[in-house]
Amino acid sequence: MESFFFHLDRRRYKRTPLPLEEGNTLERVDVSSGVVYFRGSFPRGGATVPLRYRDRMGMMVLLSAGELKLQDRIGGGAHRIREGEAALLLSTRQDLEASFAPGSELFWLFVADFHLQRYLSGRDQEPIDQLYTMLQGESPLELLQLQRLDALSLYLIDRISEISDEEAMAGIRSEHRVNELLIHRLSLWERPRKDLTPRDRELAERARGILLERFADPPSIPELARLCATNDFRLKKLFKAAYGITIYDYIRRLRLEEANLLLRSEELSVGQIARRVGYRHQGHFSRLFFEHYGLYPKALAKKSSS
Repeated sequence: MESFFFHLDRRRYKRTPLPLEEGNTLERVDVSSGVVYFRGSFPRGGATVPLRYRDRMGMMVLLSAGELKLQDRIGGGAHRIREGEAALLLSTRQDLEASFAPGSELFWLFVADFHLQRYLSGRDQEPIDQLYTMLQGESPLELLQLQRLDALSLYLIDRISEISDEEAMAGIRSEHRVNELLIHRLSLWERPRKDLTPRDRELAERARGILLERFADPPSIPELARLCATNDFRLKKLFKAAYGITIYDYIRRLRLEEANLLLRSEELSVGQIARRVGYRHQGHFSRLFFEHYGLYPKALAKKSSS
């Protein structure tokens, strides 16, 4: 099998339309030797594209419309990604059939393990380190996480896709923006922790479940500990061990992630979104959003409604 990567000519940045039925489009963009993305739109009907390679790669599929079915001919499994979903996958060898439903629109990012290797931190709990380590094993295709597609991801996809062949330093600009998307999506990946007892993991998961339901108006930490039948000191320690984040920071992250999703709505203002996720003051919410994502919510609201 040939490599999926290393298809660059001397320009180091290349756009290649893939042959499809007239009216459908699927463009392959080689950003660098270890980074490739597909951008596709299928208004004229469905399409099936084979992927048969032997590369260790992470994949992110972000589907804004339609449905994608990935059939793994090596492992025998299949995964469906539907409209409004973002999937994180890994694969160490590929014999895949990608079937796009009529009306599908997607962005599909492929990142080689040697690209990730450039950014390893040496810390086991870092998401890039964990993904790279998993890619050193053997897995034809594995779905690591399926989440809702958010406004910031759509904004970053547009920023990546708007770079033209003729733009100065197109490859560097594109790789930089791809890395921004990688940082964002991997920061949402909730990785399993293996150093807790079953009882401790159950307690942490119970607390997390309560916060997922009540993050806009969460219980105090002592009240949360009471609901979990423990004390607040033990709960704070176990929660940090299980999820690598404090309870307070987890609540803030849940609020900002929900706001990020709600910014795709054309019916809600930024102030209404702030109040819905638990912030009384729009200015405070906007500052926290900027600190977390690097841009203000108004930028995403304008972009997602344009």
